[in-house]
Amino acid sequence: MNTAVVLGNRATFRVSAIGAEPLSYQWRKQGNNLAGATDAEFTIAATVATDAGSYDVVVANVHGDRATSSVATLTVLLPPSITRQPESQTVN
Repeated sequence: MNTAVVLGNRATFRVSAIGAEPLSYQWRKQGNNLAGATDAEFTIAATVATDAGSYDVVVANVHGDRATSSVATLTVLLPPSITRQPESQTVN
């Protein structure tokens, strides 16, 4: 499922799978394996702008059978920021 979070907030992806146990999981971003992301749930504790992208997970069993999830897109939203401060004015 696509998700959007504000910069610095947590983002979590979850998958459910069935098959011959035990099952293994490998989360990927843009098709590249994410180190240590080997559970049914993948969490980014505090997102940064470069976390935005497409994520999926490959689930495998001991027989070498694999299934790949659909892609979920993570959008990292930038919070508002003031680029110009208000200026005092004097009116006659």
